Amino acid sequence: MRVPDEVLKSVGFLAELDHADATGDEYPLRGTGFFVSIPSSKGKAFHWFVTAKQVAKELLDKEFCILVNQKGGGIIALPLDNR
Repeated sequence: MRVPDEVLKSVGFLAELDHADATGDEYPLRGTGFFVSIPSSKGKAFHWFVTAKQVAKELLDKEFCILVNQKGGGIIALPLDNR
């Protein structure tokens, strides 16, 4: 069974930020997840990124980001406030 394109567009990778490399940030992949958006009654929406419990536990108290594909190619790291 093929996964619909609208579902594939909502997938991202959770990556731990590793600042130990002096040449720049490294992004070791730790898991995958998907975006969920639910409209609110005030015309806005609530947005979540859903992943497996074991992935969330592994990243607890670590600095991480979500990597997503860009429309024109390449990837972008979405910074998070992990506090």
